[in-house]
Amino acid sequence: MERKNGPGTVSLLTGLDAIDERIDALARRDGWAGYVFPAARRASGHISPSTVRRRFKRLAGAANVRVDGERPTPKHGRRFWYTAYGDAVRRAGECFADIADEQGSSDPSAVTGNYFSDAERRRHRRAEMREELSGLFG
Repeated sequence: MERKNGPGTVSLLTGLDAIDERIDALARRDGWAGYVFPAARRASGHISPSTVRRRFKRLAGAANVRVDGERPTPKHGRRFWYTAYGDAVRRAGECFADIADEQGSSDPSAVTGNYFSDAERRRHRRAEMREELSGLFG
């Protein structure tokens, strides 16, 4: 069954140096189609949802992870990710609460939204996510 929104793009919260290294390594491969996580055995160049589920199940089993006594599903992984990401975005915004207050605003997003570039906002979110995930990925 095809996904309703099909293959698309996602934000990768990683340093630019890491993604540059990955792209350089992939670009040296013959026939690279531009996917950061290519599927060598698929003509489409991307992996199917069932492959993702199978890999997630295998990874959760190897790590002996349980959620409410059951092996987690990709939905649990997405739930964790979005919760952690939301917390990181909130913390990144709270860093500028004092500045917003000095400018007469009770909302720190007034500072980040009006005075930071998209790249600068991403940099702050990445830093917060790096902190959030550091305990999981040594």
